[in-house]
Amino acid sequence: MQIDIVRATLSERPLLRQLSEFYMYDLSEFDTEIEINPHGTFDFSVDRYWQDPNRAPYLVYVETKPAGFALVKRGAYLSGDPEMMDFADFFVMRRYRRQGVGTFVAERLFEMFPGKWEIRQFAENVTAQSFWRKVIERHTNGHFQEYAVDNEMWKGIVQYFANVP
Repeated sequence: MQIDIVRATLSERPLLRQLSEFYMYDLSEFDTEIEINPHGTFDFSVDRYWQDPNRAPYLVYVETKPAGFALVKRGAYLSGDPEMMDFADFFVMRRYRRQGVGTFVAERLFEMFPGKWEIRQFAENVTAQSFWRKVIERHTNGHFQEYAVDNEMWKGIVQYFANVP
């Protein structure tokens, strides 16, 4: 299976925006604050990924077909560490899940952005928790920390690790 990860260009913003609709639909199962607007779409803006130099949008293709995206940012959400990397959002379409696509994408992006990482999953999203534990365990040979967080900023699981090239 051919998997390509490409940095999204401004001309690909509409594709990323459309894929984000599927992503937000999936997330709405776990986050009751996610609602559709009166036009039947989710209010998920990807514009900041072309405006902020600490953010990078990536599109995922499988056999040249759009299959997902990863929004990477420098500056961790929970820890506040401005140098820590963070998957602000990570999405693989359901038809490509459990085929190694997500693992491949995560590992390649870890390699592209060496350093410290923070990865988060909603408390109710046990499938994502299982996925990230396996990927991070494999990538770090078990050298990571995991915490359950329940505060005003986050309710869920968080993993921290140092990605050494």
